Amino acid sequence: MIHGKLVPIDQEAGLRVAVSGADFQPASEARVSASVRDPTGEARETRLTPVTGRPGTFDRRIELRHEGEHRVEYKAELPGGETLARTAFFLAAPVGREGEDVAFRESEMRDVARLTGGRFLGLDEARALRHLPISSKVPFKERSVHWVAAPLFISILLMLLFTEWFGRRRCGLR
Repeated sequence: MIHGKLVPIDQEAGLRVAVSGADFQPASEARVSASVRDPTGEARETRLTPVTGRPGTFDRRIELRHEGEHRVEYKAELPGGETLARTAFFLAAPVGREGEDVAFRESEMRDVARLTGGRFLGLDEARALRHLPISSKVPFKERSVHWVAAPLFISILLMLLFTEWFGRRRCGLR
């Protein structure tokens, strides 16, 4: 059953329900329908079809049109005139990297600082810092490369200077 699940808005939702009779045996002959109410209040009625090879199980896939909480009211009519009803809720939302919650959570940042032996700085405190304090426990390595040690940079610089010199010679400038 879909109850309590998060369903990606760009996929169809699978409405599946297993129906048992009064004898607790699968009720293959039941007629099952579902009413799906979306967050805008629009309701859609649909009939669920039996699943091949799974007696008493009924299924239907529906397209999701709106984000938010959906309410599904299942109704099963058994051959003896008995009617069973069940309500389920699920949430349709964008799922994936684009839909992730990336909100700043200060309490979690404070916990990380506490666990790692660091210090949490609020936004105002961080702006007031001239230099970022780095713990002596954190290993780091400084490395600098002199511009003369970069052959690609030197070759590009020489090519630019040659192009400039050649252009000036063609125009008659020295």
